[in-house]
Amino acid sequence: MSEKNEQRCKFFREEDEHHPKLGSDTFPGKTEFNSQYFYCIKTMSVSGPDYESVGPEECRWGRKCFVTE
Repeated sequence: MSEKNEQRCKFFREEDEHHPKLGSDTFPGKTEFNSQYFYCIKTMSVSGPDYESVGPEECRWGRKCFVTE
């Protein structure tokens, strides 16, 4: 898989109830998540700007709303 396909959208976040400031944005290469709750900081919801679900596998290159760093 290319590096481009492995990147997550810069608006993707993990809601980590133990360390709220240590979400996925702090660790961009993170593959394991402490939480089952993900959100988009652009919409502040569990759906992205394209109304599709937010998640570590969903918020990647190729999606209409994807934005890289």
